[in-house]
Amino acid sequence: DQARWHNRYWIDSEGQIRQSEQYLGADYFPVKTTLIKAAKQ
Repeated sequence: DQARWHNRYWIDSEGQIRQSEQYLGADYFPVKTTLIKAAKQ
């Protein structure tokens, strides 16, 4: 259920989202992904 996901975004000087750190509920497993575009919300 994606509604349970929390997202942390790092924004660079150009305002683009470069990495997102996601963790699900109490189970903490960070997934860092370099994003080409700010396509994921």
